[in-house]
Amino acid sequence: MSTNWYREKDYCTACGKWNLVVHRKCEGKMWINIVTGMSYCETCKKSWPAEDGDFHCNCGHVQKMIYTDSAVVIGVGDQVIATDGDMIYVRRRSGAVVYGKRAIHTVSFDPNGRWQ
Repeated sequence: MSTNWYREKDYCTACGKWNLVVHRKCEGKMWINIVTGMSYCETCKKSWPAEDGDFHCNCGHVQKMIYTDSAVVIGVGDQVIATDGDMIYVRRRSGAVVYGKRAIHTVSFDPNGRWQ
């Protein structure tokens, strides 16, 4: 697979464990393309748009996972919990985990000390 594809994984904020995502229908390994926003099953060879969803952890916690096809914006109170190449996982203040493409934007000041 190209460098735009990453193994799809979920993170539980209750127990702090990572879990690799498998396709519910065939138990195949799931991949996500951070450029196209498509999920792909390695076993049944099907692809579809990445979706938001609830991850049910073995510890009993239900974790909201949100995929974004644009660069992930980090706000006050958000926490970066992992990066994997150009993939980033951010825990929002709400407790939801947002994942998607990592992009770094720089901001500078003008001569008068204002944001440009």
